[in-house]
Amino acid sequence: MSLKSCRWVTKQGVPFVLFSLPALPFFPFQRSESEHNQNLHQILDQVPSMIGFWDKNLINRFANAAYASWFGKTPEEIFGKHIRFLLGDAIYSANLPYLEGALAGTTQVFERKIPKPDGLGYRHSLAFYKPIFVNQEVDGFIAIVNDITTVKEAQEETEIQQKKLSAIIDALPLGIAILDQRGKIVEVNAALLDILRLEKEEILAGKYKTVRKFLKPNHLEYEESEYPTVKARKINRMVSDVTIGIQIEKEDIIWTSVTAVPLDLPDVSMFTITRNITEKRISDLEIENLKRILEKTTRMARVGGWEIQKETTRIYWSAILKEILGVGTDFVPDIHYLQTFIANKEEEDEFIQKFKELMENGSSFVTEIQIRREGGEVIWVRIVAEAIFENGQLKSLIGTLQDINDRKIHEVINSRYASIIKASTDAIYSKNMKGEIISWNKTAEWLFGYAEEEVIGKKIENFIPADRREEETEIFFKLAMQIGISQLETVRIAKNGERIDVSLTISPIPDFRGEITSASFFARDIREKIQVQKDLLNAKEIAEKANKAKSEFVANMSHELRTPLNGILGFLELLSKSSLQNVQREYLETISLSANSLLEIVNDILDFSKIESGQIVLLPEVVNIKQFALKIKDFVSHSANEKKITLELKISDDLPEKIEVDKQKLQQILINLLGNAIKFTIRGSIFFSIELMEILSDRMVKLRISVKDTGIGIAKENQMKIFQPFIQEDPSITRNFGGTGLGLTISNGLLRAMNSELELESKLGLGSEFFFVLIVPYTKETSEKETREVIKHTQTFLNTNRFKGITCKVLVVEDNDVNMKLANTFLKRLLPKATFVKAENGEEAISIFQTEKPDLIFMDIQMPILNGYEATRAIRSLEDAKRIPIIALTANAISGELEKCLDAGMDDYLSKPVSLADFENILQKWL
Repeated sequence: MSLKSCRWVTKQGVPFVLFSLPALPFFPFQRSESEHNQNLHQILDQVPSMIGFWDKNLINRFANAAYASWFGKTPEEIFGKHIRFLLGDAIYSANLPYLEGALAGTTQVFERKIPKPDGLGYRHSLAFYKPIFVNQEVDGFIAIVNDITTVKEAQEETEIQQKKLSAIIDALPLGIAILDQRGKIVEVNAALLDILRLEKEEILAGKYKTVRKFLKPNHLEYEESEYPTVKARKINRMVSDVTIGIQIEKEDIIWTSVTAVPLDLPDVSMFTITRNITEKRISDLEIENLKRILEKTTRMARVGGWEIQKETTRIYWSAILKEILGVGTDFVPDIHYLQTFIANKEEEDEFIQKFKELMENGSSFVTEIQIRREGGEVIWVRIVAEAIFENGQLKSLIGTLQDINDRKIHEVINSRYASIIKASTDAIYSKNMKGEIISWNKTAEWLFGYAEEEVIGKKIENFIPADRREEETEIFFKLAMQIGISQLETVRIAKNGERIDVSLTISPIPDFRGEITSASFFARDIREKIQVQKDLLNAKEIAEKANKAKSEFVANMSHELRTPLNGILGFLELLSKSSLQNVQREYLETISLSANSLLEIVNDILDFSKIESGQIVLLPEVVNIKQFALKIKDFVSHSANEKKITLELKISDDLPEKIEVDKQKLQQILINLLGNAIKFTIRGSIFFSIELMEILSDRMVKLRISVKDTGIGIAKENQMKIFQPFIQEDPSITRNFGGTGLGLTISNGLLRAMNSELELESKLGLGSEFFFVLIVPYTKETSEKETREVIKHTQTFLNTNRFKGITCKVLVVEDNDVNMKLANTFLKRLLPKATFVKAENGEEAISIFQTEKPDLIFMDIQMPILNGYEATRAIRSLEDAKRIPIIALTANAISGELEKCLDAGMDDYLSKPVSLADFENILQKWL
């Protein structure tokens, strides 16, 4: 017969063994004398586990020796007894639920702690109640009980030791963490919780990885592969003293030193020790910073240190000292080596004597001498030496060696400056911040008449005129506040009372702390210069008056000429739109041509006046150069075709698409040149070309623009003459071709404003080429003005008949009857449903504005009683919230007229003579 067994482990981790009996048809569980039962009983008695059988009435039917012995009885004493007899009342009551459970057919497993029979301590048992079924009914249960006292005592001892160890670890000031085989933290102490500022549960859950940053000493974040725990596990040995900064949320960094120690244990792979070194790191950084500052300051001051230990004769030279002497950093000096650098033999002997006295009796000394550096360069140094005593005994010699070569050089320079000041032709003196004179050179004595001894240490009240005292106060205020003072021209009074005009240059003089303690004054006699300036100013005033008179004359002439021209050209335009006979239209065209010629002459004279007075203002814009050139060609093509002249345009293929230039002025120049070419070419061709000369940068380009013809040409001796105003090559030119002789002068003036110049190559009878070079910016961007023009033309096209249905009230202010009639005629054509009111001067305009409340005002400028500027200002002062557009109608075409109109409160500007298209554009803009 054999027994089968299996190992059972409780949830507390306590193992015990179960034995199963062989399958028998009947197992009476009683101690009979049959051989079979005797053998079974002997086997079970040898088993250390307690085994018994209790029937359904809880009467014992079997108990092995171990079972009976546990209760201090024999198997025979237990047999046939109720289980209460064996357990006693207390244990029976405690076990009753398990007994009932087993009899109900459920296996029961439980632990029990009971006093030992001797009363000394406790015994621990682990019981197993297995129900036995007969005919599918519980007939009783087998009780298998293990004595686990030793195991439980060992567990309790282990727990006690663990608690002691935990208490010790918690009491440590170092942060401790224990990691399992997966690298997960399974235990931490209180010190680590304090360092990480987290709860234990948060750390065990791994939250520290997301809410804390772990920084290197350079404040970069550690990669996980760089953690000391990862490194220690990888190399399987301790990684010690790794500096880690722990970034707490919105707080300072806690600096720590971490050591990771790998362990070869079943449940533990590593433990870490974390020390808080924040205060030490701050202290170390402060010490390091102080050392760095000291090193930098000694290097800046060029001060080296040295020390000689008397007993050991050990010599120390700092790195700066070696650098000053020009020796290498590995140079090892001896006690007498320093004196070998002294350049002058006499100074060397003196130094040796002083050093000897220092060593013998501790007499410190300071000396400035010249030394010869290792490379042969001679420099000035300042040596300071002292003796260090302990208990009356000389222990060491210590000192510094400072490079003062720059200071010595400055002393020499200052000495030379002092000599220069004495010999200067300018009066040079200096004052302290109290205003007392502290230096006074010979020229100052000569210029102002005061001897040096008369002024040193004094304030000379009469030296500064009463009307310049505030100026002097401001000078010293600026000096004190370290505000820069530029050169100024002022007046000083000499000893004899003469007022002397001087140019004064003031230089602040700081002390070694950088504070301004005095200032030097350089005074130059400028009486002669002042007189020259007065003469020049008088001449300038005379010239300006003459220029102003000329400008006023030109302005008046412009107004007087443009006013009748406005009526002539305007009504000619209206007349050309009426039904005319052929001969009448021919006469009309002749009159129109003559009027436009007169307007062209007036415009030429005005342009020439602007150029001559320097009033040309360039207004660059982005221009598509190819489209621009084609438009210019189209503009003059009609004149060329009439004379059967071929006009060719050549544009370089590599020309930039767009340039930035004053489009109107360039157009004026090219139309003038092309117009002259057509005028002076009887037959043949005209070549208009724009070539790329050079791309100067990614922004600038150089262009050559040329107009070449096969016309009459110009004699060499007359080529310079034609650029002069009102002069043509030959008087016959004027008779044959007409013109004012201003076109080339104006074109050249405009080009000079563009930093260019018109050039000419010509041969008499063969033709001429006028060309110029432009350096301009280029771009690929579309200009805002181009965009506006496209939008404007589109809107004009879409709104051609927009004015027909507008009902509004228009006030026209004009003192000239013809121009009044012309303006009303143009406006009535454009605004057939509008109401028109008139005013002949500014005063009437104000009155009508108040009564009629117009929607739009056209305002002449030069009028009796009140001019247009004054009337506009008055109307603006009377307006309520609504602003009425006021458009200037002026015959003044001189520079600055538009600005004057806008400053007066007008909104836009029309220059006479005006056309129907001009009025249409204005209405398009303001209605």
